Amino acid sequence: AIARKSSGPEAAQASVLVYAAPAVYAAFLWAFFNWLIMGNPLYFLLGPYSSRAYFLAEGSGTGLTAAAVAVLEAGWSLSPLFFPAAVGLLGLGLGRRNLTYALVAAFWLAVPLFLALSLGSGQIPNIQYRYLTPLIAGSIVTAAVGLSGPAIDRRWHILAGLLLALLGPPTGLAGMLRDPMSMSSLSLRPFAEALLSGQVTPLWAFERELADYLIASGAGPVLTDTPGGVEMVVFFTGQPGRFILPGDRDFEAALQEPARAATHVLVPAPAGTGALHRINQVYPELYAAGADWAVLEKEVGPYRLYRIPEAQPGRPGPPPESRPLSSDRLRVGFLGFLGLGIGLVTLSLVRRTKTAGG
Repeated sequence: AIARKSSGPEAAQASVLVYAAPAVYAAFLWAFFNWLIMGNPLYFLLGPYSSRAYFLAEGSGTGLTAAAVAVLEAGWSLSPLFFPAAVGLLGLGLGRRNLTYALVAAFWLAVPLFLALSLGSGQIPNIQYRYLTPLIAGSIVTAAVGLSGPAIDRRWHILAGLLLALLGPPTGLAGMLRDPMSMSSLSLRPFAEALLSGQVTPLWAFERELADYLIASGAGPVLTDTPGGVEMVVFFTGQPGRFILPGDRDFEAALQEPARAATHVLVPAPAGTGALHRINQVYPELYAAGADWAVLEKEVGPYRLYRIPEAQPGRPGPPPESRPLSSDRLRVGFLGFLGLGIGLVTLSLVRRTKTAGG
């Protein structure tokens, strides 16, 4: 509307294409590839590995009001100057009808707003301080923009600089130490503690120990899933090829007949997010009572590593069941249609460029 009023309809159309089209196209691609690969355009939102699935497994719930309060408290602990600077700049922009001030403030305020909505709707289970670290930079930007006017006294510049220097990095580091997710892989607190002590964090001791055992024993292939902390075991081995994971094409087949694909099976305790572990779901008694086809080899913390005595990895399995090809044909057809559309748009743009130049 602003571009149309100031420069005409063509400028307005160009503004929409330049600013809106990339965002809309990115959202379309995200949903399209979820549908193309997983068969559900909202798989990222409703799938078994989505944040909401973890949220429900944790059994925790947060309303929008409580989420907003939590984000305000976390943002205040990381950068106490952010909200006064951003809200002040927004008020200044609205009061003076300065669109630049208002847009800059709204851009930075969108970060905590999005985090509060995600927390309140269950897209994240708790506050993650790593998502709030941009507020430190936001404090500097909003303060600088608000003091950029030529009529601003230099003494205000000096005061703002001193406040940013004193309440910037030091309070950000102190905020990391207050991170409530102190024992989580998503927490910034271990980083802050390691930075201050100069020592490697002792976090993930069980996962490190189990990873070392897997490397030393040469166990593998290991059939497992990532929920329940297993992803850190995979990470610390540095050998993801040792594992059969959901990203592998033969994961579902191996899950039905583990002895045909793996020598070991790794499961976490079936509590919290461990209940989302596919092996715990398919073999609910395995963790507690074992199975006639698996023998407990190693237990480290909440993890149990079972050996499959009759394992014959690589043994040919039964032929896969035939599936209707309608879904595959539909996807191929849609891809062809999408490619045709992109080609026609490209051709149209090239012809228009030649016409304008000739």
